[in-house]
Amino acid sequence: MLMTSWLRLLARRLSFLNRSGRRRPRRRQRPSSLQGSLSLERLEDRVLLSALTVNSTLDNTTSDAVLTLREAVAVVNDGDVSDGIAGLGGRMLSAGELAQIGGKDPLGTNDSIGFDSALDGTPILLDGATLGDISVTADVVIVGNGKADTIIDAQNASRIFNVSGVDVDLTLDSLTLQNGQTVNENGGAILSTATGNSTLSIVDSRLTGNSATVSNAAYNADGGAIYAEYSHVDISDSTLTDNTAYRHGGAVAAENGNVAITDSTLTGNTTTTGSGGAVFADDGMVTVIDSTLSGNVADESGGAIYVIDGSVTVTGSQFVENAALSSRGGGIFAKDGMVSVEHSTFSGNTAGVDGGAIFSGEGNVTIANSQLSDNHAQGDKGGAVYSRGGVVTVTGSTLSGNSAGRGGGAIYFDLGNLTIINAQLSGNSAGARGGAIYSERSPVHVVNSTIVLNTSDDRGGGISAEDVTVQNSIIALNTAVIDETDIRADTLTIDHSLIGDNTGTSLAEDQTGASGSFVGTALNPIDPLLGPLKNNGGLVETHALLAGSLAIDSGDNSLAVDATNANAALTTDGRGGFFARISNTIVDMGAFEVQTFDPALLVVDNATDEFDGDLSDGDRSLREVIALANAIAGANTITFDSSIDGSTILLTMGQMTISEDVTITGNGSVNTIIDAQSSSRIFDITSDVGDVSITGMTLQNGFVFNADGGAIRSLQTGTLSITDSTLNGNTAAGDDGRGGAIAIGSYGASGIALNVTGSLLASNIAGEYGGAIYASDAAVSITDSTLTDNHANEDLDASGGALFIRGDNATITGSTLSGNTAIDHGGAIRASQDAYGTLSIQSSTLKGNQASSGGAVDVLYGDVQITGSTLADNIASGRGGAIELLQTNLTITDSTLRDNSATGSGGAVYSGSFTATTSISGSTFRGNQSLNGRGGAVNVESGEVTISDSVFDDNSTGDGFGGAVSVDDEITVLRSTFSNNTAMGDRVEGGALHATSDVTVIDSLFSGNSAIGEEAHGGAIYSEGSDVTIINSTLTGNSVNGDDARGGGVYGDS
Repeated sequence: MLMTSWLRLLARRLSFLNRSGRRRPRRRQRPSSLQGSLSLERLEDRVLLSALTVNSTLDNTTSDAVLTLREAVAVVNDGDVSDGIAGLGGRMLSAGELAQIGGKDPLGTNDSIGFDSALDGTPILLDGATLGDISVTADVVIVGNGKADTIIDAQNASRIFNVSGVDVDLTLDSLTLQNGQTVNENGGAILSTATGNSTLSIVDSRLTGNSATVSNAAYNADGGAIYAEYSHVDISDSTLTDNTAYRHGGAVAAENGNVAITDSTLTGNTTTTGSGGAVFADDGMVTVIDSTLSGNVADESGGAIYVIDGSVTVTGSQFVENAALSSRGGGIFAKDGMVSVEHSTFSGNTAGVDGGAIFSGEGNVTIANSQLSDNHAQGDKGGAVYSRGGVVTVTGSTLSGNSAGRGGGAIYFDLGNLTIINAQLSGNSAGARGGAIYSERSPVHVVNSTIVLNTSDDRGGGISAEDVTVQNSIIALNTAVIDETDIRADTLTIDHSLIGDNTGTSLAEDQTGASGSFVGTALNPIDPLLGPLKNNGGLVETHALLAGSLAIDSGDNSLAVDATNANAALTTDGRGGFFARISNTIVDMGAFEVQTFDPALLVVDNATDEFDGDLSDGDRSLREVIALANAIAGANTITFDSSIDGSTILLTMGQMTISEDVTITGNGSVNTIIDAQSSSRIFDITSDVGDVSITGMTLQNGFVFNADGGAIRSLQTGTLSITDSTLNGNTAAGDDGRGGAIAIGSYGASGIALNVTGSLLASNIAGEYGGAIYASDAAVSITDSTLTDNHANEDLDASGGALFIRGDNATITGSTLSGNTAIDHGGAIRASQDAYGTLSIQSSTLKGNQASSGGAVDVLYGDVQITGSTLADNIASGRGGAIELLQTNLTITDSTLRDNSATGSGGAVYSGSFTATTSISGSTFRGNQSLNGRGGAVNVESGEVTISDSVFDDNSTGDGFGGAVSVDDEITVLRSTFSNNTAMGDRVEGGALHATSDVTVIDSLFSGNSAIGEEAHGGAIYSEGSDVTIINSTLTGNSVNGDDARGGGVYGDS
């Protein structure tokens, strides 16, 4: 085997030997750790591995010349081939099989299995119905050639792997496990009951469509993809999608073992009757780092994660639109254990009862530097967080737009205590008490926080609790239907705070702050003068204090402390990083501190992705400088110091949000490189932004799942300009993934534009629409750019291999679109426009693109104008080798369409039913073919066609109608040449031209065209039941060939 492959296997083995705490290092760190290990290890001390190579997709244990996966695992389990293999019925290996294990006999220790590249892309179909699952009883690393190349498919007939024994490690790397299924048993794809210090590791792999089912309701089945008992589960750089468990753990169920999830995506997993839509853990720790859990559904509790008698730690991750349908914890359910959330986002999660995002019973909850938005507890309490019997601490975080059917729109807690520090609670709502916070029997302590715009249908629009202490905070602009607009409390203590409305409290009005606090009334409420909730720099959204706010410089420095940390002084405001807690000598009330920054600091001079609060020269990261730009109102410019030229900025903290107009100018695409390492999007541009310009940069390896914009998502209201830049290897994966590199606009928006100039967009992927670009109601201009090797390739409706446009104009000038593909419509471009939208292609080349329909271009509605361009070598497996149109007017001028092909109609152009006009002038159609449809070059089903000053040469159809052109309407040909076109089939009509209505030919030449078939009519022209008018034209050398051959030049069927 290749030396690089051997080193790769050795690296993985060394990671086992040196594993600390049973947790693998992150995949991207392996090269450095490998180098260190090798440099310290003497040659004579190394453990050299014997690798087995699977070279057959069969599933058997037959003595033959090939080695199957089942046989390879059996060899590893046995460890000695000298006297036969127990897993193979005791037989000896054949000579051919021995060749795949290095010809060694006895084998000794074999713990790595690879796959011959000749198998790439062909699934290994397990015969589980006959042979059962594959038993693993010894350490083994099974390394595929990539998720798309090495696919193990159990065909819904059995589980895939069954791991047992003591201290057994199974690692699955770079492969796909799919369609594993158990009935009345656990673990649809993998069951591990190995005890001792055993670990199941899933690396850079995909587990999809696996299920643990039951034959009737008397049985239970856990772990749709994985069930582990007494084993640790380590998942990294992997995707677990659409797995199902009848009871617990739609993707993973673990008992008496830890689960670690790193740089991974778990989405669309479900439980039919139980809990833990993605992960269920009993008596173990669950750790989630830099991962996304979205769209998972549990019938009971824990839409994404359910943990009992264990802890949950979440860092740098996203929990999006998970659901606990009938019970608690839309994102996380934890009982008798700690929940810790840091630098993470919970949005759109729902619970049927309590805890829209998080439910905790009898355990502490810590939320730091995180955003919890639009989560819902539909039936009861705690729109974002429900806690009973524990300590809840929220610091530097924002909870907004959450709702509860009853109490605690954002937070409900009981039998514990709650501390809120540097936090924003905004726009939450409750059907009963506590629009933001509801505490039944526990104290609430609020420090330097902002609680505004919350709503209660009962009492306490902001807070409802027995005992409330408020320091350096703003509680205002809340509403309550019954009483106590801002605060309902039996005991209320405030110090240097702003209370907008004292209704229902014992607080005396104080409009001037004489008492240290500002207190308004129902008749004279105090407006704290806040900006909208947005990213003002930092890690979460905040309400900025506007000029004239009473909260500015009105706090007490001695109160700006962390009560949960020995009253240590707060160093930052709610944004974290370099945003100081005290500016201008006196602390502000609320979570936001007003401060100014020098625009000269907007220079990136540190290639490390960090947000450490240090803005000194040599330590300003891109993330920090973008946060600065967000904090400085108005348009700003970010540049890069030449000292970091060529140093790739590797993102480790997720996407960067842009919330102000900005120009980001790199030092060239080879010098300024931002790499998201396939872990996150790169830039997220909010709706607050007008114009953003990105110049001279490379954006690569951005990644989102079932979301928009792998590298850039823009909701801005102005123009996004990409100039002299490269966007490469970005992905919007999943059936709902749109815009592999860029997604801009939204349905019904206006005034939005995307301009791409002098740039390269290559090897980007979208699961649904727009392999490189998705634009919704946004005008698109692409100039002097190249879009190549982009793909829309997951959903059955995946369209627009390079570009998907919805509802607006698009202009492509001087550009090349090549090698792009789509499963459905538009290998390069798919446009679904309104009736007045125009796609204009000027001086451009569209070559080698492929799709089902419209190999290069597919348009619904509006107009298409192609000028001075070349469309060549495009392929459609359906209609329109280069172009497919429906209800769309087409104008082609001074262009060349050559060597395009369609299996259906329209080798180059297909225009479908509904009246539209087609105009072709000064253009050449050569070598196009429709294999089984009409019109070797052009097929128009409805609408008048005009062809002038053009050449149609060597086009062909295999369906017999119009070797060059087939029209189901009137056609006029002026000053044009039709030569050497061919129509073939059983019934053939028109070697060059087929029409079902009037044909007019003026000053034109038809030469060497032929109709070949059993019934061959009209070697040059065929007209059905209409007038044929030929003026000052030449028809020569045309022919018909067949049993019923008529009209070598013209045939009119009246």
